[in-house]
Amino acid sequence: MFKQKKLIYVIVIVVVILLLTIFFWFFSRKTDQNQLSETNNPVVEENLPVWPETVYTEEDYAGWKTFVNEELNYSIKYPADWTVDQCDGCLRGNVVINPPDPEAYAEYIRITVDSGDKEKLEKTRRALIDADMESRSIDPNYIPSEETKVIFLNQVGYFFQRITSTNIFVSLLLYREDGGRIYSIGSHKYQVPEVGQILASFRFLD
Repeated sequence: MFKQKKLIYVIVIVVVILLLTIFFWFFSRKTDQNQLSETNNPVVEENLPVWPETVYTEEDYAGWKTFVNEELNYSIKYPADWTVDQCDGCLRGNVVINPPDPEAYAEYIRITVDSGDKEKLEKTRRALIDADMESRSIDPNYIPSEETKVIFLNQVGYFFQRITSTNIFVSLLLYREDGGRIYSIGSHKYQVPEVGQILASFRFLD
């Protein structure tokens, strides 16, 4: 009788250990899947404005050309009579897109891609803010940029806008963790109607 009870106890203990092992294995696997899902699909913060406010359709881009940079993982559309100046030797992959007969020294569209992590993104963001503060200290009439945290391409970005009497300067900072890159998309001429539409067409290839 005693041996039978002892055998039952042993069986119960083995079953409990087996069930606990299965439970912890399942929990660990589920956690790994959730972490992978969060990496591939970053959580978008709620209550942030979506940029741009205007929604463009494929018809709006009829007849436009598309610039594609496979190495840096992006594309952008532009009017057929505008030109793309790509700095092949630049470390930061500078690209400037201008209309025919652009205003001197103006960059109607500027795209810069730099390698880095979230810490470098924050440094880049702070550099834009500090540059404004330095300019303001030199010229009291200098109008600083306004920063807005926005949603673009279903991810968080930082949109800077500075309005002067003649121009609207904008810059959008985006970070892609999977590629370890910081994208800066901007313009010196945001008031030109085509500029906003061009910026809105920016897309990642994956």
